[in-house]
Amino acid sequence: MEQISDFVDWVFKNELLVGFIVNGLLLTLVTGLLHHSFNKKLEGIKTENQLIIDEQRSGQAHSLQIDSFFRSISGEKLADTFEEWTDLLLDMTRKTASMTEEDVTKMIKYIFMYGSPKTVELARNYQQYNYALDTSKRTQVQNWEILILAAETICSLKNDFTGHKISSKILLDLKISDINDPEKKAQFEEAWKNVMGEGSQ
Repeated sequence: MEQISDFVDWVFKNELLVGFIVNGLLLTLVTGLLHHSFNKKLEGIKTENQLIIDEQRSGQAHSLQIDSFFRSISGEKLADTFEEWTDLLLDMTRKTASMTEEDVTKMIKYIFMYGSPKTVELARNYQQYNYALDTSKRTQVQNWEILILAAETICSLKNDFTGHKISSKILLDLKISDINDPEKKAQFEEAWKNVMGEGSQ
């Protein structure tokens, strides 16, 4: 016992050793506290990240549900709209002869309701161009411009409905058999540049 007491006295009298022991204890305590704090923060970050992930998944699932519901009710309407606009271009004489103002309004309304933003914008351009020009005073180039705008709208509708992209030139080739006639071709190319821009092909 006396030896133990002497050892304890020696330890406490040795300032360097006491400082080392105290610093060691403090370091152990601080390290433990930091480790505990870090673990708590890490758990908090994990929880926060999981909440964000869950919220994103929930939002995506909700968006998919809305998209699925919208497509289920719009598919038939979109198909009808696509057919109406295609008839307008490919069978223009018969279609325009039987069309009423109500029919035109419905075609525009369905594009707005069920078409993509691009299709809505193209239909707007077509309608605005139609309104701006006096039918009796249109030049041949302006007539081509109207056809191109209509064809662009129809091709965009086709992409909305089927997911397939085609050039409006292909659609116009189907409609106009003599599109490569030199005079008509020159008019078409001028109209195409006016509508689509100088750099378009």
